[in-house]
Amino acid sequence: MLQKDWTIMVYMAGDNNLDQAVLNDIKEMEQVGSTPTLNLVVQLDRAKQNFNSDIRWETTRRYLIQKSDNPSSITSPQIQDLGETNTGDPQYLKDFAQWAIQNYPARNYMLIISSHGTGWKDWPEYKTAQSFNRAIFNHPSIVRNRQDRGVLLSSQADLVKSIANDDNAKDFLDNQELANALDSIKSSIPQNTTFSIVGFDACLMNTVEVLYQNRRSARFYIGSTETEPGEGWPYHIILKRFLTNTPPTDEQLARGIIEDIIAHFKRKAAEGEEKPVAISVLDTEKVEPLAGAVDNLGALLAKNLNDEIYIRLLLILKQDIQRFYEKSYIDLLHFALLVKDKIKVKGIAEACNDVIDGVKGVVYFEDHLSGQLANAHGITIYFPFQGLEDAFYTVYKKLEFSRDAPNWAGFLEKFHRFKMGSI
Repeated sequence: MLQKDWTIMVYMAGDNNLDQAVLNDIKEMEQVGSTPTLNLVVQLDRAKQNFNSDIRWETTRRYLIQKSDNPSSITSPQIQDLGETNTGDPQYLKDFAQWAIQNYPARNYMLIISSHGTGWKDWPEYKTAQSFNRAIFNHPSIVRNRQDRGVLLSSQADLVKSIANDDNAKDFLDNQELANALDSIKSSIPQNTTFSIVGFDACLMNTVEVLYQNRRSARFYIGSTETEPGEGWPYHIILKRFLTNTPPTDEQLARGIIEDIIAHFKRKAAEGEEKPVAISVLDTEKVEPLAGAVDNLGALLAKNLNDEIYIRLLLILKQDIQRFYEKSYIDLLHFALLVKDKIKVKGIAEACNDVIDGVKGVVYFEDHLSGQLANAHGITIYFPFQGLEDAFYTVYKKLEFSRDAPNWAGFLEKFHRFKMGSI
């Protein structure tokens, strides 16, 4: 079987209000299609209600994407119809990737998960979206269903990070399910080939906690620190990189995806459709030193916490820090810069410099749009202003990041328990 340079596998969890958006994504892909250097394969699960789509079917289908000039329907060959599936069951993700690897061999593999996302955590209930984007607004029946199946304990029911949510199955991929699935996919890659890139065409996924949890699989992770516009990635632009006889390297492709996304939304902004965008490529090979630096900074902040430092941290959180749509996620590099500038305690400046260097090592490439994101640097960390959520105790402290860098969680606990006598 002919081995191409790349196989890109796109796992489209569209059984939710992104149904029409992911269909539009496929039509974008068909503007380029598979090429002599690229196998482009998709597994799409659709919503039962089809969200007013003119293309109506409800099952999960696999496609080999081919070039098409038809703007109104999918014309790529349908390889399989799997019936109704649950995108929140990691087995379906693993099965899709293993099928693609076996049937469409390549020297390099990339996996894209296209759906809603929330970083490491979940909202406890569906909320009305303030704008159409790829942030998840979770359904109470999702967690009830997972409880009934014994996936969640009662205390965990509303507190688990989501990606690839499935409204029909009332399910999603949680932290450990995603990590295990990606590890399994990596183990399926034949010798002398690489699984080098995972892309999250979803919101809020580029947190240090998510990267650390998934550090053992692909080298590069592409994702957003902010919410993504509902239309997602501009595949018709990204895939043009495979129209030449010289396919991109993994580094060229990862960086190029960021450049193409930013250029696309810059054009939209010039046409009056400005939306905040902050997207980056993260390098898993550098995340362990970063975790160690964060752990050390957390320990020093906790050890020296007093009224003055508490006030300065409150002011950083309230007035200065770069926040995102999910307000408890802050820009990690910006935080270290502010702490270094505002807290003059022995060892803090050096610890902040280590975090800054660590972020610069992990963030292979980043870019952002909107003046509201001027201090976005490519990776976020959890630091809520109002107080710790229940999810902190039932989920966050059980993440691999919190296990291996426990002083950050310890600092958060101490900070939010701290009471000033003068306030």
